Order: sequence, then structure tokens, then C-alpha cells
Amino acid sequence: MHISAQLLGIPLVEIPEKYDEVEAHMLKSYFSYLKLNEDILLVHWNMRDSTYGFFAIELRGELLCTESIYRLPNYRKVDLARLFIKLYGYKYAKHPQFQSLIERNYKLPRRFLSGKEEIEAFEQGEYVKMHQSTSVKVNNMSKLLEMAINGELKTDASWKDTYGLSIAGLLALIKSKWYLQLCWWLFVVVVANILGAFVVGMVL
Repeated sequence: MHISAQLLGIPLVEIPEKYDEVEAHMLKSYFSYLKLNEDILLVHWNMRDSTYGFFAIELRGELLCTESIYRLPNYRKVDLARLFIKLYGYKYAKHPQFQSLIERNYKLPRRFLSGKEEIEAFEQGEYVKMHQSTSVKVNNMSKLLEMAINGELKTDASWKDTYGLSIAGLLALIKSKWYLQLCWWLFVVVVANILGAFVVGMVL
């Protein structure tokens, strides 16, 4: 909001009385960005409903923007919260899960506002403070995703929650850890030697 106000030449103290104008400018920039980058996926956290999500943004766009808005197709949305459930099971982190993951993975920065603090900052016109908080959240989300891709993300999930008890799950577990791969290789070598000795003994 404060960036849009600056681009419009509106002082920050005047944002409340010109809020719709400033928000319309911000939304137009957002929709233009989506339209110009149609080949990218957008990673988000639980932005699925009309209160907090893409639908809510599109609704505000319909109310404030004169031209037609750009609707983001569902196939370009990646909900990281749901993706983690698929990867690690429902018990991968305590609620609130985003904050819990950050606390568990201590290398990540923690300086961002809670939902209640964001509301208070908005009501007090502290738009820069909100912007800084959002930037930290985005950075944290990016790091969580990167750690998950690299197999470094620490969660509360057990190996059973993540891999299950199927043969395919156990093989995936073995492939995910170098020391399990080594143990598996040694096991195969030992079994092969035992079977080889048994076959030789039967032939003789």
C-alpha cells in the first residue's frame, strides 16, 4: 500500500481517506504481474477461501478496478501447507504449523507479525511494518520449500507418517538416507554370499 501511495504521489498520512484509490493501483499492479508471468507457479500458504485467499483478492479487484481482472488458474497455485501434508502426513507440525516449522528449523528468521499484530499494524497505518513482515514470511516460505526439496526440513512426522508401511514406502525411506542405502547394500551382499554358498553346497 505504501509503495502504491508513493507512486501515486499520495502522502502516507492520506492513505486512509484515499484507500480505495491506492488499493486499486496495488491490485492493478498485481494482476499485471500475473498476466505478464503466465509461465510461473505461485507458492502460497492456505490462500484458499474468500476471507484470506486468491478469491478475496479477485473480489476486491472486481469492486475497485474498472478493467477486467486477471484470474489465476488453479493449476498455477501451489499450496505449500497442503503439499507438506501430502509429504509428511497431518502430524508434521503443531498448530500454527507455519510458525512451528520455523521454530523447529532454527536457522530461519522469525521476525514477522502474527495475524493479530498485522491487524493492529493495519489499523494504525503502519504499512511499512506490514510490508517488512510479509517479506520475512515470503523468505521463510521459500527457505522451508528449499529445505524440503533438499531433504533437510525438520518436522514432527515419524518415518511411518512420511513413508507408510508399504514396500514402496520402505524403499523410498532407504533411498532418502545414505546410511540406510549403505546398510541395504551390505545386507544384499551378505544375503547374496549366503545364498551363493548354499547353492555351491547343494551342487557339491
